[in-house]
Amino acid sequence: EQRLAEFLLDEAGRCHSDQINMTQEQIARAIGSAREAVSRTLKQMVQEGSVELFRGGVKILNRRKLYQKL
Repeated sequence: EQRLAEFLLDEAGRCHSDQINMTQEQIARAIGSAREAVSRTLKQMVQEGSVELFRGGVKILNRRKLYQKL
């Protein structure tokens, strides 16, 4: 969860956007994790209101909640 939160925040900063256009598979490869684990963690983050999922990407809704995971 921590690695994923850190990756999302870093990627958003790099792209200057809250929208990250990467599939869950690409995110998993980038952080060295299994896609299933990334998918499960993202679903938890959606329930918390931290992120929103869309086809081919993730949108950060609440940066503060993500920073709390670091």
